[in-house]
Amino acid sequence: MQNIIESNNHDIQTIPIDKAANLQDFDKIVIGASIRYGKHNQEVYKFIEKYQTVLDQKSNAFFQ
Repeated sequence: MQNIIESNNHDIQTIPIDKAANLQDFDKIVIGASIRYGKHNQEVYKFIEKYQTVLDQKSNAFFQ
């Protein structure tokens, strides 16, 4: 499932991390993840590790 939200003439896309393809295509990246039993889902850690270089190069934020 992919949603696109119009905001101040900018497209904002919400994409599940298992469907995220190429983060280089985005100007800014926001990652949101819930905490369950005091930890994030393992897939969140894998995603951040996989895309660490791209995340370091772009404006980004993380919320829980």
